[in-house]
Amino acid sequence: MEASIQQRGIPSGVTVFKVDYDSNQSLRQQYGVTLQTTFVKVDDEGNKVASYVAYEEPRFSSVERELLR
Repeated sequence: MEASIQQRGIPSGVTVFKVDYDSNQSLRQQYGVTLQTTFVKVDDEGNKVASYVAYEEPRFSSVERELLR
C-alpha cells in the first residue's frame, strides 16, 4: 500500500497518517480497526466518518474509490 501511495501521490486536501498496528491498540479500538489494511476517514475533530478495509485490493486507488469520493 505504501508504494502505491508514493507512486500515485495524495489528492489535494487529504492527509494520510501511517500508524503502527501492533503498538497502537487504543487507537485501533477508538476507530474500530481490526485489520492492518484499514483506512479510517475522520472529520476535523477526529471523529470517524467512514472506514474501508483494503485487504482484497491493497492499492490506494481502491481507497480513493471507496472512501474519498
